[in-house]
Amino acid sequence: MTAFLATLRAATGSAQLTASFHLRTTVREEEGVASAMPAGGGAGLRVAYPCGVVEEHLLEPGADGTLRWRRRLASRASHRVRLVETALRLDGIDLGGERAGDWFYHTENPRIYGRMTIPVAAVRDASALGDSGFDQVAGNRWCDPGTVHERIGVSPYQPFPGLLLGNRAHDRGLAFGPLAQEVFCTGHVLTHVAGRLRWSVLSTCKAVGARVLAPGEALPEDVWHLGRVPTTGIGEAFAGYVAALRTALGPALRRSVNRHAATWGSWNAGVFRDIDQDRLLRQAAVLRRHLPTVAWLQVDDGWAAGAQSMQVAHGIGAAWEPGDGVDRRLFPDGLDGFCAQVRAQGLEPALWIGLWVPAEAPLVRDRPDWFLDYSYRVPKRRILDISRADVREYLVRALDRLVAAPGLGGVKLDFWSYVFEDRHDLLEGEERTGGEWRAWWFGELRRRLPAAAFVQTGCDIGMGDPFLGRWIDNYRYGIDIGSGEWEHMRICLQWGAACIATRSGDLSVPNSDAVCLFEHLSENEMLCWTTFCLISRTLCEVGGWLDGKEAHPRFRWLRKSLACLDNGGEVRFARYDFRAGDEPPLVWWLPGPWFSRDRAAEGLAVRTVALFNLGEAPARRGVSMADLGLPAGDWLATAVWSGETVPATELESVEVPAHGARLYTIAAAGAQAVLDADHEVVAARRLAGGGLAVDLRHAGPLELRLARRPQAVAQDGAIAGLEVVEGQGNWILRGECRGDAHVELT
Repeated sequence: MTAFLATLRAATGSAQLTASFHLRTTVREEEGVASAMPAGGGAGLRVAYPCGVVEEHLLEPGADGTLRWRRRLASRASHRVRLVETALRLDGIDLGGERAGDWFYHTENPRIYGRMTIPVAAVRDASALGDSGFDQVAGNRWCDPGTVHERIGVSPYQPFPGLLLGNRAHDRGLAFGPLAQEVFCTGHVLTHVAGRLRWSVLSTCKAVGARVLAPGEALPEDVWHLGRVPTTGIGEAFAGYVAALRTALGPALRRSVNRHAATWGSWNAGVFRDIDQDRLLRQAAVLRRHLPTVAWLQVDDGWAAGAQSMQVAHGIGAAWEPGDGVDRRLFPDGLDGFCAQVRAQGLEPALWIGLWVPAEAPLVRDRPDWFLDYSYRVPKRRILDISRADVREYLVRALDRLVAAPGLGGVKLDFWSYVFEDRHDLLEGEERTGGEWRAWWFGELRRRLPAAAFVQTGCDIGMGDPFLGRWIDNYRYGIDIGSGEWEHMRICLQWGAACIATRSGDLSVPNSDAVCLFEHLSENEMLCWTTFCLISRTLCEVGGWLDGKEAHPRFRWLRKSLACLDNGGEVRFARYDFRAGDEPPLVWWLPGPWFSRDRAAEGLAVRTVALFNLGEAPARRGVSMADLGLPAGDWLATAVWSGETVPATELESVEVPAHGARLYTIAAAGAQAVLDADHEVVAARRLAGGGLAVDLRHAGPLELRLARRPQAVAQDGAIAGLEVVEGQGNWILRGECRGDAHVELT
């Protein structure tokens, strides 16, 4: 074990570190006996347990000092072993300071505790929480029973699985995370023993009390990443782990179709279940004409007759009912006919499907034996026991009817995670864990969808699990925005910051719910939320009835916010130390113009920055060009929503209204530049003499804000009514694009 410990000590910087290996079955707890194992260029260890289970551990040091830790687990017993969990216990971890200064960070922290970093010594029980609140729209608690726990990372909220450990006295710590997640969930227990940190890394089961190992069965390999990292920023700390995830997941990941396209959903902005076929089709026409980056029309809860009569979310159980449970009063042509008409409008149809079943639904009445007891969370709902073969047969038939038959182009999967992600003993069968059944379920769903279809997850709302990126295109991380409740928006900003800070949005795209007109909100609040969705690269959804609202004063802001989507793209924070408090960052920025994804483009703004004020009174916010990684020099700041251009030095102190935000682009002063745009700039290049050639995407009203007045404008004939007018500190190129366009400014 000498080489193994030496490798671990070097990787963690803990000279006194020791390791022990533990396993728990339904019969007893056992400590393994370790012996050296040949490991090529790494350090290997074989661990044998009395019950007949054997682990093989291999440490592979990287050139950057990180470790790739591989663990294989198999049963050598002649009998079945009911495995509850394993624990790798590391004693003597030294984070470099007094133990009172040791802290941990996990994306669960703000979701459960409203905290960013939490002291290791803090007591985490119900007394530490208070009232977590209740989401009246989604019908669940923000923090559910049992999630406040000494165990870290095992909540049902599908968190980003990285753990960061640090100490208040130092700017370096340890980052750890799994690179595979086939069978077990990775959890952690932290405590102090004899003045040093004890860290137990758990491989535990979801949804079953134990995982049955058949004689001779070998489980898929577990792989972990461990490294010493800077702790000055969440993104910096997890950079190595996220890079390792990209390599490990590689070909298995989907290229999310929601990176650059959004969906309109029928739930938000007060619509809820008040839907019908005719108005939805009118909505499709408006979306196609005015919002070209919206590719799907998604019908939310309310399509099933039972949802209307019971006034409760009703999805997968409707397939048990005549006509697949579709309310023919609202959808006289059925799902198949309705979806065909949506496609005829130029959009793809999508459908909300919830996996819980109302207690009064016919399926519960007819097959009560199919359901498990989940009353501790949702007493008036029933959850199907996916470990039963007859339940899986029904689920497959339901997918055939609700997804495959109408040819859906997308599915919003809601109330889905309970049977897969809950850590309680729920399922009747123990041959697979919730994680293994999750892979089965998403595999069946994906097989019934075209490759270009989206899958979005809802409740339990997630916190950035990258392994879901194998199947899904975006995940909702925040409280249901509903009609636009300000308090929900504020909380979403905090939770979103935790997910987005990991810079793993390309692995699993976060979704902030919807941008809407939100007519009952103040203008400041509506623009604050829209700014957040844009700057956070989480603008996956649009909501609210828009037919007849094209002339609304806020419609132009809505259209502009959707002009160039890069959901899951890189986002940075300025003047923010996540270790110093629990408030979300108030200065967010993008390393480029929000209106273009072409990082090689010339003559465009080079940064986009948002300043937020979540308080009840106006407040001053500030940012310097150095904060944005720009050199000293002359820079211009252009307000995205109001259009004025000022010297960027004015951003060092800006008044932001209560419940408000300011959004700016930053460009170099002097040369001609596109400062802002309400269309996507696909490409831009310098012309001889300092002019610009600009390629634009999509039809619609055009407004480019320029640093200088062009002497001449040439175009390809795709823009009608082209004119140049003077703006506030800039020049505005206006017209009406008939489609994609090319403009040359000289």
